[in-house]
Amino acid sequence: MVFGKIYILTSKLTEKCYIGSTTYPYLSQRFNTHRVDYKTGIKDYEGLFGYDKDNNYIEPDITLLEEIEFTEKDDLYKREQEWINVYEDLCINKKNAYVSPEQRKQWNINGVKKYHGTEAGQFSMRKASLRQTVKRIHNEIIDMKYVIQEETSQQDEDMAKYLTLCYEGIDSDYTKIFTDILDRKELTRRKSIRMQKKKESLNKFLGELKGLCPDDPMLQ
Repeated sequence: MVFGKIYILTSKLTEKCYIGSTTYPYLSQRFNTHRVDYKTGIKDYEGLFGYDKDNNYIEPDITLLEEIEFTEKDDLYKREQEWINVYEDLCINKKNAYVSPEQRKQWNINGVKKYHGTEAGQFSMRKASLRQTVKRIHNEIIDMKYVIQEETSQQDEDMAKYLTLCYEGIDSDYTKIFTDILDRKELTRRKSIRMQKKKESLNKFLGELKGLCPDDPMLQ
């Protein structure tokens, strides 16, 4: 088990307060880090440190709110957050001490939505969409090219066999064989036309991607 402390900083300069937690043995040790953060400008304590009307330098008081035992650090942060919620209207804490996995997930979703609503977010989404489209069409063209090559090779082979049958005068239904080869060649020709259209689409999307991001690795 580990011992932790929940404390509060208050000052006669303001009604505001700060809630914190620490595992230091003494609160004075933790307070010293606040003093350093204030003097170096790392944190804005919103008037807890400062000068009164007589120009006297004033530092806040640190007071123990609760001491707890815990095994997981999140247990300390959860309890700190409960105290922050108690002093919610006066507390200057900028961040929650504890955020549940559900809250963090929702914040991430909201953050993504907010980002996508910005000009940079829209640019990023369009770029990602173009890259995905280019990759998909490129892969489709490769697959179609492979199929067309295989079909063309097979048709050429079948045509050679057909011509051999004709030359040797072997009894066979020549018309049906020849018609079948021609039908398959026509289907392959149509696939070639579709592949060409895909190439045109690919060039179009590549052009748009180049306009958005000329140095994109996909253009190399």
